[in-house]
Amino acid sequence: MKYIISFLTIVFFSQLNLNAQCTPDQTMVVPGVSPTRLADATVGEPYSQVISLLVPKDSVLDIGGTMYNVTVDSAVVLSIENYPPGFAYETNSPNMTWAGGARGCARIYGVATEKDVQTWAILVKVYTYFKIKGLSNQLEKLDQSTIDFKVVMPSGINQITAFKVQAFPNPANHEIEFTLPQNHTIQYAKLTNILGETTIVSNPLKNQGKQCILNLQSIAEGAYFVELYSDKGVRFQSKFIKTSN
Repeated sequence: MKYIISFLTIVFFSQLNLNAQCTPDQTMVVPGVSPTRLADATVGEPYSQVISLLVPKDSVLDIGGTMYNVTVDSAVVLSIENYPPGFAYETNSPNMTWAGGARGCARIYGVATEKDVQTWAILVKVYTYFKIKGLSNQLEKLDQSTIDFKVVMPSGINQITAFKVQAFPNPANHEIEFTLPQNHTIQYAKLTNILGETTIVSNPLKNQGKQCILNLQSIAEGAYFVELYSDKGVRFQSKFIKTSN
């Protein structure tokens, strides 16, 4: 059976187990996108979707208005882009390459924060390598697809409550510590100075249990308002002064 290569792309379906290895959708018979919109991701809740790729073996390609019968050698997912910063993806092929006629998969996963609340258009780039029947030269074609999904607040919640926490020492120079009311993993901190300029600290020095320590060595001296965003969708607020010594 022959297919149009322009339809070669990605099929997304839901998988809730974050630790499970992805499995391609065995029900796929025609290359295509299904659905064009993913299920919503809820702030503070684990999110996981599996990307299933069906590579056609034979296809028909329009080159300059002329249709050519082609044999597909392989498809390569170049990248999966434009998802929330705390998300990642992994594939069942280390080099993200699948042969013509094969099925492959990737899994996009993460925990959304309040900062991620918006509609995201995930961009998938796929290179297809093929040969025109009767010719020996290998050709390639780039396809791009976008799939929408939303990050939303938990049901019935319009804004996550921000809890006040203390900073120590204050003023601080090289490091500053925040004590949280219970165990949390802080994903990132947003620091805002008196001019309204924002700095994101994405790698706390210590980030476990009830303690979070930020490295301030690259931060200019001055007064700061800080927001700490946890993996449970909770936001903590504090204030401190950064000194030069």
